Amino acid sequence: MKKYVAGFVLSAIALSGSGVWANEESTTSPAASIRAEVKAKVEAKKEEVKAKREEKKEDRQERQKERLQNFWNKMKHRLEVLIRNQNRLADRIDAKLKRLNEQGRDVTAQQAKLTEARAAIKAAQDALTAADAKVTDAIKDNELKVALKKIKEINKGILEKIKTAHKALANVMSSTKPGKLPKASSSPAVSPTPTATPTPTPTRRNLPSQ
Repeated sequence: MKKYVAGFVLSAIALSGSGVWANEESTTSPAASIRAEVKAKVEAKKEEVKAKREEKKEDRQERQKERLQNFWNKMKHRLEVLIRNQNRLADRIDAKLKRLNEQGRDVTAQQAKLTEARAAIKAAQDALTAADAKVTDAIKDNELKVALKKIKEINKGILEKIKTAHKALANVMSSTKPGKLPKASSSPAVSPTPTATPTPTPTRRNLPSQ
């Protein structure tokens, strides 16, 4: 009887112990799941913040590139105005040289200088035309400071060509001042050869009487 009671007690203890362990295990699993869920949400939030930060960075870079492009567009417009004014001045000088030539002045040297000036203007225009592609590459492939430096260098190079053309035009204008243009050389006039007057032959009618 005592053995039977002792066995029953041990069985009860064992069953109660297993229930405690089961309860502990069941209460531990939800907590772990919650921790995992919270961790996942935190990681997702970090990724979201990171993505927004990158997006803002890209937007800021795009705005900076846009400002650089606008900066170049303004400089380009000024350069275009300078070159256009030089072309107009060259046309006025050309018209003046034609009038002087019609007035009998020798403008051969001035016309040669004007041709050099027009070549300098064209060099500036060609450099400005090619600058657009260079500026686009500078903005696309470089950081803000580097791109800005390259754009300023491009602008400076074109300005140097414009200054060269300006000096050439000024040289032509100074050489057309009154007193500096010689008269155009003309071929000497050929004097007509005098025609010999024939001597009249005396006739009997014109002979004196004896």
